[in-house]
Amino acid sequence: MNTFIAHVWLWLARPRLLSELRYAQRILERMAACDTSEERGVLRLMALGAYESIDVQLADVTAGYPSAGPVGRRTIIGVEGYASRVMRRLHEQALHQKRDERERHDAHCGNDTARGEGR
Repeated sequence: MNTFIAHVWLWLARPRLLSELRYAQRILERMAACDTSEERGVLRLMALGAYESIDVQLADVTAGYPSAGPVGRRTIIGVEGYASRVMRRLHEQALHQKRDERERHDAHCGNDTARGEGR
């Protein structure tokens, strides 16, 4: 199923999920162009929140898969594929957030094990 059909179905049936996906894409675009680490940290937190929101809404969509007909199942699979691309990028950014926080904490505490120098 192509992205256009998934997009139209989201627009008609799940406008909240579609708006969250658009919001997430705007966050990712802004992260690509951000200049400061403070801004990047805020955007990563926003990305984590968007990821969690999309995940909950997508679970609601996929819960209807067993009772859907053939067209409904194809639509759900298409929507899941469309959303998974955005979610994968959001998840990558959230992982960078956690790693950066851990490295800052280790540097602040004088813990060198994060860099492999503690052994």
